Amino acid sequence: MKVSGWRWLAASSLLLVLTANAETRPQYGGTLRVMTREAPATLDPADNAQPDSFARRNVTLLIFDTLVTIGENSRVQPSLAVSWQAAGNQGWRFRLRRGVRFQDGSPLTVEEAAASLRAANSSWEISVEGDSLLIENSSSADLPAELALERNAIVKRNPDGRLSGTGPFQVSEWQPGKKLTLSANEDCWRGRPFLDGVEIEMGKSFRDQMAAAEMGKAD
Repeated sequence: MKVSGWRWLAASSLLLVLTANAETRPQYGGTLRVMTREAPATLDPADNAQPDSFARRNVTLLIFDTLVTIGENSRVQPSLAVSWQAAGNQGWRFRLRRGVRFQDGSPLTVEEAAASLRAANSSWEISVEGDSLLIENSSSADLPAELALERNAIVKRNPDGRLSGTGPFQVSEWQPGKKLTLSANEDCWRGRPFLDGVEIEMGKSFRDQMAAAEMGKAD
């Protein structure tokens, strides 16, 4: 059965990021081919000039991770941060997970995480304390939950403009507003994703999506 565009990606996004130990779970392989009407000009989740959309949020979560996630019963769950606690009246301290690497091979450091959050939240006061981040004077009444938003994903912004994340897929090809090709991050801290890759063609009408699905050019 073929399902067009982001309805399939939305339904399968949890499957895409599910990871497993290769010794106990199968590696399914293959490439998911998707078309979407949206055509974002950047992959940077902190770029507020880009309109928010369901498609953009899905892509962000395939490439980047947040410090925490929202799990069942709307509870905050660990991700790149393994623990957190209130610090004073207006602060929170987050301790980062060790051994995580960006897709370019460099280690995730507290300094990189702080720089990423500063880029997304210029009004926040963020400092580094050992292996922890201290965030103070945030306007949010529930900072941990806000850090689960896609715009607060941890991004390494290289001098040449390339973005690197810690998520299950990395960028192989990026044509802004036209095409995005993702490949499996073999060294993802959560384990390798089941798929080998995801190909996303952007700016396609629903008619184009349906035609491509019927012709077997999209999943």
